[in-house]
Amino acid sequence: MIVSNAKRLMAYSAISWTNALIGFILIPVATRLFPPAELGKINLLISCASIAYVICLLGFDQGFLRFYYDFPDDRKRRSLFSYCLKISLSAFAVLGVALCLASNWLSIAICGNPDVFTTIALLLVVLAQIALRFSQSLWRARENILLFAVSSLLMAGITKFCYMFAGFVSYTYDAALFSLSACSVLSFVVVLCLVSRTLSLRKTLLDGVSVKELWAYAIPLAPSAVLSLANSYIPMYAVRAGFSFGDVGVFSMAVTLSAVVSVFATGVNSFWPSYVFKNYRTRQKTIQRFHQLFVLALSSVVLAVIAIEDVVLQLLGPEYLAASCYFPFMLMGPYAYAVGETAGMGLHISKRSRYFALIYLAALASNVALCIALPPLLGMRGAALASSLSAVVALSLKAYLGEREYRSVSSMRYMVVSLLVIFSVSVANASLDLGSLQRFFVAAAGFVAILVLYGPEGLRDSVALLGQGCRSMVRKG
Repeated sequence: MIVSNAKRLMAYSAISWTNALIGFILIPVATRLFPPAELGKINLLISCASIAYVICLLGFDQGFLRFYYDFPDDRKRRSLFSYCLKISLSAFAVLGVALCLASNWLSIAICGNPDVFTTIALLLVVLAQIALRFSQSLWRARENILLFAVSSLLMAGITKFCYMFAGFVSYTYDAALFSLSACSVLSFVVVLCLVSRTLSLRKTLLDGVSVKELWAYAIPLAPSAVLSLANSYIPMYAVRAGFSFGDVGVFSMAVTLSAVVSVFATGVNSFWPSYVFKNYRTRQKTIQRFHQLFVLALSSVVLAVIAIEDVVLQLLGPEYLAASCYFPFMLMGPYAYAVGETAGMGLHISKRSRYFALIYLAALASNVALCIALPPLLGMRGAALASSLSAVVALSLKAYLGEREYRSVSSMRYMVVSLLVIFSVSVANASLDLGSLQRFFVAAAGFVAILVLYGPEGLRDSVALLGQGCRSMVRKG
């Protein structure tokens, strides 16, 4: 049962919560060290680096994790890791050349003027992220929680707060570039030291059939991952196209803040795929019950954040209170992604990875169309609304296609109604211009509606599953 794995689940969750807590505490520091316009440029660079890094992965990070358990021989597992990493580094070399050739165009899009140091910093960030991602996958597969924690902390540093170190010296984008580059180089060296015994430069031990299956699984995930990440950043690029760097700064920090929802999901999603791959044949009922509990818990978190939205945004500074009218919409993106990871497990189990490209292509198309149509009419609210609606498109397709392959959800009504409640609360906040107290009561009403949906039986089942997990953790602690 899942309860026998509760200790590992809590450990992975604790790592995610710690990293997110550090980032959350440092967000107000960043907004006070850097003007919104400078933060806008920094966040644009990090977003472009994140997309480039996902392109370079080519899906082989997930391919490594999916096929790791198919090889009982440790030598083949090491060979699998080395092979997947080599493919991604080769892709990085090719993409690096392309980005250098497009350096002027790229730097103008990010910071407004030609700057070769922007391209260099971006490439260093990409290289560090590739290394850290494979390091995370390796230690997750080996269930080495300590080294997974080190890799996760370094990854969080690169994407969330390393640039802040420069803010104590100079409040400029150029200073942030130097700090980010130095931290990226240091992280890459640390990863090399951690995985040096696993890496092999010799010819792969994988047979032709295994290599073919690996490529068939991984490559379709590459466009899926790129489309998924691009989908989350398109609204920010829409703001960049139609508004000022200062508006980009406010919007991008609101996006960063909305990731607090992911804090409660990342630990679960770090552990859950491995658990499902091992147990989907024998523990389907547990998998379904967990999804139901997960939806309840995450919906509660989203509504709680909406209820105290003004307090959260006030931490960033008075300039960021302008985001209060659209911030709830931005919470729906990470919510839909996290729930989709449990609802769409059937696609991973059946190795139908090609469907992910179609899912994220549909979400991307809807996002682009909405970003063209809504911001001119609704301003920043339109960009946030486009982001939330495209996330719902992706979630709907994942759940529908995933359930055709494997029933990981006992009933769709919990997910659908919870999503409608959150969306209704967000619309009320955006259209009625609610005050702090009014927003609190509207969010509370939404929470009550979800409790009514679950009913006594559903709540008892969820509490029982949670209690079993806690008791198992105590027994094994």
